[in-house]
Amino acid sequence: MHAAAAALLVPYLLASSALAEPVHLPLRHKLRYDDEHDYGLGKRDSQRTGIAAWGADAVYSVPITFGTPYQMLDLVLDSTLINTYVFENTCLTCAGYMTFEVNKSTTWVPSDVNPIAGSGDVGTDVVGVWLLPGQNTNYTFGAVNTTVYADLPKGFVLPPNLTVSGNLGMGPTPANGSHHNPLLYNLAQNWTDKVYGVKLDRTRYSFNDNIFANTEIPGGILTLGGVDNSVLASNISFLPVVNISHSYQVWAVPLDGINIAGVPVRAVQTQPLVAFPDMVGQAIIGTHAVVGELYSHVPGALLLKSGWNSTVWSANAWVFPASSIGIGTDTNGTTPKASIGLEIILGGKAYPVADVDFAIKLITPSELISRWGATQAQAAAAPLWVIGGVQELEPWPRGLPIGFGLGLSFLRNVYTAYRFSPDSVGFGHLTYDAGAPVVMGPGTPRNISDVQPSSPSGAQATPSSTAKASKGATKRANVIFGLVAAAVAVWIAV
Repeated sequence: MHAAAAALLVPYLLASSALAEPVHLPLRHKLRYDDEHDYGLGKRDSQRTGIAAWGADAVYSVPITFGTPYQMLDLVLDSTLINTYVFENTCLTCAGYMTFEVNKSTTWVPSDVNPIAGSGDVGTDVVGVWLLPGQNTNYTFGAVNTTVYADLPKGFVLPPNLTVSGNLGMGPTPANGSHHNPLLYNLAQNWTDKVYGVKLDRTRYSFNDNIFANTEIPGGILTLGGVDNSVLASNISFLPVVNISHSYQVWAVPLDGINIAGVPVRAVQTQPLVAFPDMVGQAIIGTHAVVGELYSHVPGALLLKSGWNSTVWSANAWVFPASSIGIGTDTNGTTPKASIGLEIILGGKAYPVADVDFAIKLITPSELISRWGATQAQAAAAPLWVIGGVQELEPWPRGLPIGFGLGLSFLRNVYTAYRFSPDSVGFGHLTYDAGAPVVMGPGTPRNISDVQPSSPSGAQATPSSTAKASKGATKRANVIFGLVAAAVAVWIAV
């Protein structure tokens, strides 16, 4: 049976010519309601339009096709993984999630390897990005039926009835001896320029902007085989990826410095540090020494305990009065025009972080007491508080290069490009604020119906009617998030 399945795979080998021109995919995102107390994933309507961001920018996803006939599933973009995982239809903890039905694909070839992020199956099948012609290949991935990410916060539950179905590993070139490659790495072997670019928009333009609540709006651009020059205000500066431990394979580049309110954070200069983009982390994550010094320049900042019971990471969270960034009123009843002035310095260039991205969530004094363990005196110091967009991770994970995880709080403010062989990460300033809607140029597909199905060597491009929600009994599902997302969950699931 395995031999027959292998024979079926032969016609589906990528037969397209090299991708000579970049392909631009529109990003879209969906908002949460402001009165929700978590940043979980929200529902998405039936229309598929490029890439989506879910739950106040909690995660971004892209439609990926699996198998023959194809089953289209939304996978979370994860720049800290090289592997790809989908939920299998036999998953017992995936009620309401879209799942991959292995037995419905005529081109699935199973493997004897076990998935490292849960139990289930590993195999090879035809996998493609959206329905883009030529952007499909035979690819090995995991189909998990239970998840075992034990370091998520106790009681952390993602909402049911979602259409996200796992994680798309978008890490760098795999280390020697690795049995897994990122999907885009495999596809890039047929690109003239082995690079992809990412522009992420935020879902809110201000802290009080609720006009788009619970709706899906344009959210950015993913470009395969090039970059989107139309959103760049400067040339992209590429930095070589530094050699790191094989325990973690991330796009790590040297971190030159961090400025806050015009003052350099001196702890950054005490040892060589790296920075790596993290598309699933809400916050910018660093060590206690660096983050603590950074918040010493933020008026009224406090380090509190969240109550998250973890044996791996600390449960600390930095909060500060909302008036520190011009939200609400200060003790005198006025609204100061303040700015945090956070800048990340990479390759000798400073990249500012907007104040709106320096706040993960607004919280009341009562929430500060009940959820974060603040004293009455601490909470009374301000009428409104903010969970900061920079947080600490202690102890730092073993094997991970010491530095900063550049989560969405940073990535929404820059253009990033990722180049394979040799690996490098590029950063560029944007022509407009990260919150502004993307104006898509001629020829850019806006809806899935605008893209012609890919049919290399007679491949079937017909949709499968079996890609449906799992009917498991439980509504709990621990999505296989990336490297530091489990740690960040303490701040996004408050």
